[in-house]
Amino acid sequence: MPEEKKLENFTELKFEAPEQWPEQVEFVAVLKEINELIKKFVSMKGAQRLLVSQWVVSTWFVDHLDYLPYLLITSPTKRCGKTKLMKVLAEIVRFPVMSGDLTAAATFRVMAKDSPTLLMDEADRYLNSRLDFASILNCGNSRDGRVLRTAINANGNYGGEIVAFSCFGFKAIAGIKASKISDTLTDRSIVIELVRKTKQMERCRLKQFKEQCEILRRKLFTLAQQHGADVAKLINKGDMVFPEDLNDRQMDNIEPLWAIAECCADPRTTKKIKEASRRVLTKTEALSQTEAVRLLRDVYVIVKDYPQTSISTEDLLTQLRKDPTWAELSAKKLSLFMGEFEIQTFQNSQLNNKRCYRVDKLINAYKRYR
Repeated sequence: MPEEKKLENFTELKFEAPEQWPEQVEFVAVLKEINELIKKFVSMKGAQRLLVSQWVVSTWFVDHLDYLPYLLITSPTKRCGKTKLMKVLAEIVRFPVMSGDLTAAATFRVMAKDSPTLLMDEADRYLNSRLDFASILNCGNSRDGRVLRTAINANGNYGGEIVAFSCFGFKAIAGIKASKISDTLTDRSIVIELVRKTKQMERCRLKQFKEQCEILRRKLFTLAQQHGADVAKLINKGDMVFPEDLNDRQMDNIEPLWAIAECCADPRTTKKIKEASRRVLTKTEALSQTEAVRLLRDVYVIVKDYPQTSISTEDLLTQLRKDPTWAELSAKKLSLFMGEFEIQTFQNSQLNNKRCYRVDKLINAYKRYR
């Protein structure tokens, strides 16, 4: 028999915390340094870059959190810096694991080991074709999220024992039009849209910043050691105030970022982080909504100040079709969409028996499902 070949270029995953920084760490200075570092390599809007920087900080607080947001990095086309951003993140997030291709089995096994930060590059190439990823990503933003698998015995066979693997941990997921991969994934994410760098932007090599990144990791680790218990206490009190227009999922997504800011930052910086997150979440919500929910939102805009108690299907369609998105919308399709929210038309005798929708039901449905 031929001699067995040993595996080469194989690296065992080991996670080791950096040394603590010997001095008091100033949160605002660290956040600014991360922001400036990212700015050197990729192009995105300022609010998004600030939120990415705060997300990086948050990865170091994972042991003190029960919910966390994913980072969904997307772009309209290639060569917009998604991979470059992933490489920058790999230098400064907590316990990074970067891969351009993953199986579901590898994912939940690696996440069960010390909740590392998983950096999934080019995820648009394989996520949709590997359906078992959905359960892993859908439950991995919650500490009690688990996937159940049959254990393999010493002989390599499946036994009768069931093992629960934790999927909890920060994940950055990058891909062209990645926000279209899954509504449930987008719903658990902060969506960042990259654009191509301008020719005026200086070309940098990440190797130039190795020492800076090492110092940043030490400072971030120290920040989490200094403030982690306070962040957990603030979150567990459950009395953080969020804007009324945010839904429960959005509150879960931004709670860690806001709690860390409130415990570590000055009021001005905290306000900037909150404003940036609201701005980005507003766009993320539109991306994560199904077509029916997007239609319901546009219906609400039309009827929220409507002077009558009902609106005819004809009038509603006339208003909706002003938006090119709904230019081809038919009365039947509108009825099917509204039926998903248990809203039916009725014959209105005061309007020559036209089919109409009750305005209050449309408004209440939006408030419930937004």
